[in-house]
Amino acid sequence: MAETRISLTRSNGWTRLALPGAMSVIFATPMLWAVGTFDSAPDPMLRLIVFGLSGVFFFSLTPCLIGWALQGFVIRRKPTDDSD
Repeated sequence: MAETRISLTRSNGWTRLALPGAMSVIFATPMLWAVGTFDSAPDPMLRLIVFGLSGVFFFSLTPCLIGWALQGFVIRRKPTDDSD
């Protein structure tokens, strides 16, 4: 069985973390707009729909993407054969 360990010095993991960060910003911004952080929307029903859809995507995709990104830090080694 292969030995696995986590190494925070792998650049592949840091590169992969950019995608969950970008997706979080993409889905959190409409949620903030819907609650009136930037400006109030003309229709409360529109704000409700935008907040709901953004929230569903934010809370369903972000954990999956973070799990995928953390796999970039994993180092797998083949077992060494110690037969003398």
